[in-house]
Amino acid sequence: MERQAPGRPQRLKGQTLRLPPETWWKLKLLAATLDATRGTRVTQHDLLLEALNDLFRKYRKALPGNGP
Repeated sequence: MERQAPGRPQRLKGQTLRLPPETWWKLKLLAATLDATRGTRVTQHDLLLEALNDLFRKYRKALPGNGP
């Protein structure tokens, strides 16, 4: 894994995600609802990153040698 030099912006990789219209609208509505509820900016991108982190945690637990 490449280490980040202090003071340098993190390099990001892109990933295209194609969603059915109904799923896209649900994600948009959830982001807007949470945005209003929390009083802080919540974007669809934020929610997708949160979902990916949940997925990684789920499968990390399922891998041999990673405990319960």
